[in-house]
Amino acid sequence: MAPPTPTYETVWRRIPKLPQAEGADFDFSDNPTHAEYTFSQGTSAQRKFKAGLRWMLLLASGVSVSVIYFGMRAGIEGLQDVRADFLADGMKKGEFASTWVQHTAIMAALLIPATLIVLVEPQSGGSGIPEVIAYLNGIVAPRSFDGFVVCVKIVGTILSVGSGLAIGPEGPTIHLAAAITLNMVWVAHTLLGDKFAALSNDHDKRLFLAAGSAAGIACAFRAPVGGVIFALEEAISHFDANLIVRTYFICVISYFTLTILVEGKHLDTDRFTEYQLSIGCNVGYDAEDIFLFAILGVFGGLLGALFNHINMKLNYWRKKHIGPYGYRRLIEVLVIILCTSILVVFVPTTFGCTSIDNIVNHIPKFDTIQDCARIDSDPNVTAIPFGYCLSQPVKRFCQHGPDYIDEERLEHLYELKLLRTSLCAKDADPGYNELETLMQGSGHEAVAVLFEEGATNVFGYASLFIFLFIYFFLAVISSGASIPGGLVIPMMTIGGTMGRLWALVINDTIKNVPGKTPIDPGAWAQVGAAAFWCGSGRVTVTIAVIILETTGEYSYLPAIGIAVQFAKWVGDYINPGLYHQLIHLKAMDLLEYVPRGATKGAYVRDIMVKNVKTVPTEGRCGDLRTMIQGCNHNGFPVVDEVNGALVLRGLVLRKYLAPRVISAIPDDEMIDLTVLMTRTPYTCEDNILAFQALNMFRLLGIRHLIVRDHETNAVVGILTRKDFHALHDWGTHGLHVKDTPFTTPNHAHDANESIASDVALSTEA
Repeated sequence: MAPPTPTYETVWRRIPKLPQAEGADFDFSDNPTHAEYTFSQGTSAQRKFKAGLRWMLLLASGVSVSVIYFGMRAGIEGLQDVRADFLADGMKKGEFASTWVQHTAIMAALLIPATLIVLVEPQSGGSGIPEVIAYLNGIVAPRSFDGFVVCVKIVGTILSVGSGLAIGPEGPTIHLAAAITLNMVWVAHTLLGDKFAALSNDHDKRLFLAAGSAAGIACAFRAPVGGVIFALEEAISHFDANLIVRTYFICVISYFTLTILVEGKHLDTDRFTEYQLSIGCNVGYDAEDIFLFAILGVFGGLLGALFNHINMKLNYWRKKHIGPYGYRRLIEVLVIILCTSILVVFVPTTFGCTSIDNIVNHIPKFDTIQDCARIDSDPNVTAIPFGYCLSQPVKRFCQHGPDYIDEERLEHLYELKLLRTSLCAKDADPGYNELETLMQGSGHEAVAVLFEEGATNVFGYASLFIFLFIYFFLAVISSGASIPGGLVIPMMTIGGTMGRLWALVINDTIKNVPGKTPIDPGAWAQVGAAAFWCGSGRVTVTIAVIILETTGEYSYLPAIGIAVQFAKWVGDYINPGLYHQLIHLKAMDLLEYVPRGATKGAYVRDIMVKNVKTVPTEGRCGDLRTMIQGCNHNGFPVVDEVNGALVLRGLVLRKYLAPRVISAIPDDEMIDLTVLMTRTPYTCEDNILAFQALNMFRLLGIRHLIVRDHETNAVVGILTRKDFHALHDWGTHGLHVKDTPFTTPNHAHDANESIASDVALSTEA
């Protein structure tokens, strides 16, 4: 669908509403016309051709996703490095006011164009993850995966993430990867015509989109297995056995291609992970620590639920007060720029410098440097005798003594993006600023330094508490702005900070006794990141696998698993996951795995639409044309009237009926609908439980369910996914049929007749 031509009125004053989301036809039609075409493509040679074409498309998509992500990441890092170097120069000179003015101007120069991109094409805003999840669930948001959206979102993501806001590129990468794969299908269909038509149905498109989104995860996190798990976890409602093999193939291709682009011809296996930990030992933990990991999971669930609550309150406020007005959206972005720039520039100046030896002050003192040097000289010694694990910079410090750290090596630490030293340049004792290190780099750098193992006291309580509060605030206000960007990196940053804080508390209390080995806050930061991410997003297995793959710290699999599960339990008890709430905010009828609240006692007859538009097996063209033009329904039961009852013969879809009746056919001509209809549509009786019908929709991927009377077998109603959306709302408030009579609204029986969505706000994670 081509985007509308932007004008002053549609961009600046009032952005027009997006077309309403529609249901996907995942099920194949068995009408004679469609069946004839399907069977004509079914020779052995043609089946092999189609199978080979699928694999070639997946291969091309995997390579394309990697190349585009590599270019996008290079652009983001280039902008972030320029901004960070400018900040470092200004902070080193002590010119804080002028540095803030210029830093604000840099952010505005990047974010104003990114905002204008979203005003022109609203579907390029946010992360796009809700749209991906909605499509896998059976909802097609118009234009969400168009080629134009891909092009402008790439540019917008580079500008917005490179500006230094509390957002990340991972969410947009998943959306872009899914869109690229779908556009590959469109290109193949355009070039090959009818030879590819059999693979252009909604069912196959869904498989391609699931594979594409998984490839996005494989690139963004260098986590190919995590990509496969994501496709399964979100697409499991309409599971297809081919999904695993195809998804794994495209993930491996994307992962391998990106590794070649990053590492070159010679591949260093030690650098395959996104956050490679520079340690020479594994940080262990005691069996009883599993209870402490569970508590960390509870904290993650509570903080994640709070994040969701504030985020959604702000998003609904945006929808009411900012709404579709382009100038208000731009003003909001400018306010966010001012808040971010003030906090990033001035808050670190209020914090003192930390001596460089603070990163090793947890290590017992040695009589000679040679005792410490054994760490590097003896390959069998992977930790200090007392069980303290050291990162490589700490090892070098320990080996050579305090004189090893000089201005040159401090600059080297800055280049490695481990420590920020600009505010401490004038001090006699070399040091670093903890808040400058956390706040003035990119989100990716903040996660990396939080995850760093072997540097226990690199951050103290004060800096972590202040950073947690500030970054939580910035992530909440930035996530719903009219810019491309996601919340994955902010979630990992907030969770990593929470995990480090919890580890410091444990070291100062439970582990601060003789015979106990202190834990490593860097390792616990990884667990905290998984806990908070799951406490907000509620995607359990995917998050656990991604954290393991992205760090390479597989010894913490039990800890991450426990923390993630507790975070989900606590979060689900309080409110739904953020991604699903955003889908409902966009008025898309997501079918949840289990409706929230009570649904006992609800039957199909209580929620079905009773005033059904039906058509006869042979209808007059003029009557059918009037009906098609007078409604937006997608499916029409084909019936014959027998003894006053409507006997079902089939179901005809709009996409087959409309071309026939709108063509130049005389009004009086009769049209045989039996050659256009699906002869065996899905049906149910009116006395079955609504929850059973919901399972049919989710597991079979159907779009319409015709309801028959349990005694006469006559057609008495129809169900679509929006009718279950009403059931979800009903259950959320804890109502029962026996408590409150359910009044079914007289609305159209199709997903594209759901609640009219306002302009798509960029409120996505």
